[in-house]
Amino acid sequence: MQTISIGELQKNISIFNNLKESLKIVDKRRNKVLAIVYPYEERKESIVDELAGKYGVDEKFKNMSFKEIKELAWMEAMKEKYGFSD
Repeated sequence: MQTISIGELQKNISIFNNLKESLKIVDKRRNKVLAIVYPYEERKESIVDELAGKYGVDEKFKNMSFKEIKELAWMEAMKEKYGFSD
């Protein structure tokens, strides 16, 4: 977390344009924290979909057991790695 005084902020307001991490605004005369500013991130997709990547859950797997899904995933990985086909 970066710390900045009111005077520095008044001199350079463009700090907010390039904000990547949280920013603590302090009053140096009173040694008091006035505000904490966090960067804003707009997400278009769900974080779950983003983290799942190409291994997202399809509807066809909803009614299968974990063991069956694991077996299918293993077979698919071996096909990709070694170039096998059915």
